[in-house]
Amino acid sequence: MHPLLEELRRYAAEHQLSRRELAARLGVPYSTVKGWLGPRPKARLLTASEQRIQALLGGAVPLLEAAPLGEERAPAARATAANARLQAEAKRRAAKLKLLLVLLEDELRWFRDGHPDGRAAYRATLDPYDIGYLSSLLSMLTDEEKFQRWRVLTTHRFRSFRKRARRDGAQGTNSG
Repeated sequence: MHPLLEELRRYAAEHQLSRRELAARLGVPYSTVKGWLGPRPKARLLTASEQRIQALLGGAVPLLEAAPLGEERAPAARATAANARLQAEAKRRAAKLKLLLVLLEDELRWFRDGHPDGRAAYRATLDPYDIGYLSSLLSMLTDEEKFQRWRVLTTHRFRSFRKRARRDGAQGTNSG
């Protein structure tokens, strides 16, 4: 199976998405996803839809290679191999984030273009502090110097939107 399709399979499993849900999120027909992730995917040239996914993920998904057992390497070679593994893992995770950002934008567009009651439900469900934290983290990761300053100055930590009720309740009871 193409590494890109393996990455899509992992993504669908991690997010407990059916093939129909995955097809809807990708904007491709269900039959296309069924063909990609079926028990015997056909080895063929990438279709236009697959090329779209590949571009979305930032090119081919790198595979991490393990060193053969018993192979001894010089310290410089070990450092080079470790750096190569780090780079491959960073590229894999960046590609995954790219896909998540596209999916996030799609969901946010629904709220942007939707009814005010939908946006009210959004506000009632999500913690604005966590949203701000994630937004600033994404921005700061684009520049190492800014990121290091941000890291020192940031006091909030992402709480997976679990603390909102307690924080809102504490704010309501705090008179000082």
